[in-house]
Amino acid sequence: MTQRKPMSKKLRFTVFARDGYQCQYCGRTPPAVVLEPDHVVPVCDGGKDTEENLVTACFDCNRGKGRDPAVRPLRPAVKARTEQIKESEEQLAAYRELLRAQQARREGDVEAICQHFTAVNALCNRGDEWVITERGKQSVRQWLRDWTVEDLKDALSISIPRFAPDHHALFAYTGGILRKWRTEGRQ
Repeated sequence: MTQRKPMSKKLRFTVFARDGYQCQYCGRTPPAVVLEPDHVVPVCDGGKDTEENLVTACFDCNRGKGRDPAVRPLRPAVKARTEQIKESEEQLAAYRELLRAQQARREGDVEAICQHFTAVNALCNRGDEWVITERGKQSVRQWLRDWTVEDLKDALSISIPRFAPDHHALFAYTGGILRKWRTEGRQ
């Protein structure tokens, strides 16, 4: 029996680079694993040390497979993975755009509530123009998670005439109205 000639380091690293330095069976990468080239057609069955007959495998997957021929790697080819990455990036960009649009809509809803607050206070002949403080806006943002803009306008229309606009109880009272509506099934 003749001794097998060692595979060149250049060939090993060419295969690793082609496969993205990732085990083609389990997907793990260094430093979590040690990579080695795996023969698709085993050498004992006539497989050659060629780039076409080699895939990147981690030590565990290669030893676990043993001399069984690799029918096909479980991981997609580099071109397919590249397409998957591009698709993933496009989806991420679209998702971020959706989040920006949602944030803009939410802030528009908060602004609509602020304008309503000012208008109702003006109807109550309070004199000065009253605006919702930043802390009040935080309450509005919280309520908008569960309630519509119209529901909040209705609740504020009930609360505002009962309290001075800068009174801390105004928002507590509004929250109480919303809780009561929830228990009564208004939502």
